[in-house]
Amino acid sequence: MTRSAAKLLEAADRLSSAERFWLIDSLMEKQGSLSDEAIASWQKTAGEPEAGYEEWFRHGIEAALADDSGDVPHEQAMQGFHAALRRLR
Repeated sequence: MTRSAAKLLEAADRLSSAERFWLIDSLMEKQGSLSDEAIASWQKTAGEPEAGYEEWFRHGIEAALADDSGDVPHEQAMQGFHAALRRLR
C-alpha cells in the first residue's frame, strides 16, 4: 500500500459510520461498479444460477426472517467483519 493510500485509510478510520458509508458509496459510484451497465455485464458473465440455488436462497431468507435471537449492534457487527478480514489477510 502506498503512503498516500495508508494516509487515506487512516483518515477514513476517523470518520463516523455515516460518513464512512457515504465515502464508500461515492468511491463505488466513481468506479462505475454500481452502474446499470456494470450490473448487466456482471450478470452476463455470471450466467444463470445453478440448479437449486433459488430454493437454497429462499430457505436462507425464511430462516433469517424467523430468527428471533435479537439484533446485533452495527458497531459490534462491523468489528466482527473487520476481524474476519484481518484473519484472511
